[in-house]
Amino acid sequence: MEELVKMLDENLEYKSHEIVDGCIYMKIVSARTEVKCPFCAEYSVKTHSTYERSFQDLPIQGMKVTLVLNNRKMLCRNSECEHTTFAERFDFISGKSKKTKRLEAEIVRLSLNLSSVTAAKILSQNAVSIGKSTIDLFSRRVVAYGISPKHSTYLITSTMKRALNDSGYPQQLTFHSDQGAQYTSKAFRTLLRVNNIVQSFSRSGKPHDNAVAEAFFSALKKEELYRINFKSEREFYECVDNYIMFYNTQRPHGTLAYKTPERFEELYQQKQKKAS
Repeated sequence: MEELVKMLDENLEYKSHEIVDGCIYMKIVSARTEVKCPFCAEYSVKTHSTYERSFQDLPIQGMKVTLVLNNRKMLCRNSECEHTTFAERFDFISGKSKKTKRLEAEIVRLSLNLSSVTAAKILSQNAVSIGKSTIDLFSRRVVAYGISPKHSTYLITSTMKRALNDSGYPQQLTFHSDQGAQYTSKAFRTLLRVNNIVQSFSRSGKPHDNAVAEAFFSALKKEELYRINFKSEREFYECVDNYIMFYNTQRPHGTLAYKTPERFEELYQQKQKKAS
């Protein structure tokens, strides 16, 4: 256990563990004698208080692993710093994430190389708890979109073709949507079948099954469309185009540790190159 903890972060110490209902709960503490303030870079040795923080790590022998860290809140001794206290931070986990970076990397690796159905099955078999949207849309990037006065089969098939072309026709995909007639049409289902894409539907009356798409359109409306009085269709189209560019390249996402979709993908590709 000690070696696994040190592989996670050399500044951690293993204290104890227990197995409850097939889950390993591992208690860990910081081994640092002084902690750097993230706001002023001054080191502190004084602890203000402690609190427990738990997050999930890679499974061990088919059992889910939850790390329980006795996290410290430190007193900053720099009188010029705007913060009198700060929480100790570690490189192995992002912000308020509930999963370690190495677990997130494994989830992303599976999501890129396998279909969501297969990836979810593997993760489940290895005792990893994960939401479906995490598998399906790992970067939250809008790949392609279309605008039309009416919601037609042509609109969604042409948009899907553009998404596949722009992405280089990746394999082992799953397409999720509501149960609208356009998505169940023969033309669209044929397009998916020809490209070996698994089709997935939200349950009837359950819009939260498609929460990621719903969240995007909610943001588009509240952050852009509802703020402008459009004078022409062209102005509307340009507005949507500009917003999607902003959404992909400049808007940070909480689920991506407050990185943009574009930056999140860049960082992943960099990690892949280093690993190879």
